[in-house]
Amino acid sequence: MLSQTELLNKTYSAENNYLFGGLLRPGLYVLAGTSKVGKSIMATTIANDVAKGEDFLGQVMPQGKVLYFDNDNYDYEAKGRIIALNLLENDDIFMNLISLNLLMILNMFFIALKILRIIDWLLLIHILD
Repeated sequence: MLSQTELLNKTYSAENNYLFGGLLRPGLYVLAGTSKVGKSIMATTIANDVAKGEDFLGQVMPQGKVLYFDNDNYDYEAKGRIIALNLLENDDIFMNLISLNLLMILNMFFIALKILRIIDWLLLIHILD
């Protein structure tokens, strides 16, 4: 057990890897909020700043690789956003996005099973969206 003073005076090896000037450690984070408030734009910008080791809104972002999961946007939407933000190609960001192919495969699967009802499909779209 450490006292608060001991904790504050102890040096940790990953201490300089914190995001936002010490607010968050590298790890898995979920960015959630209502529709159309800018979550994807913020996440894309943060991902690029971490991959380049650049500050985000004046806060220190150490350089590192980024695994970006987006279950809210299609691949063509993410591409358009990256272009609109004037971001460059970056091999340190690995993106996993919804694609129209996935939705088409799911549609064929449900039709083949003859269990598709319109309400089920809308629920599935809502879960994926």
